[in-house]
Amino acid sequence: EFASTPPNQFLICPTSRDPTRNNLMNQAISHLLDIKAIQPVGLEQQGKGFYSRLFVVPKSSGGWRAILDLKRLNRYLKYKKFKMNTLQSILLSLRQGVFLASIDL
Repeated sequence: EFASTPPNQFLICPTSRDPTRNNLMNQAISHLLDIKAIQPVGLEQQGKGFYSRLFVVPKSSGGWRAILDLKRLNRYLKYKKFKMNTLQSILLSLRQGVFLASIDL
């Protein structure tokens, strides 16, 4: 939910001079398109709307990870407080006949 409407902010992400990184970026974009995490911008919409940076960084395990930097977009979102319960706090709230479930999405 937006606190305010983000401005039209079109940006062109600089491409790396390293062909390996460019190839990795193209693979990341193809994968994100395949899983419908991103979608192509139609010609009539290009240059309009709010754009975020996408880049790749090395993983500690040796591969590469695509990063979609949403930091600038977060400025326009409503802040919602979220408390992460600990296992200890959950165990203290259990009583006989109370059931819990966990769903991993």
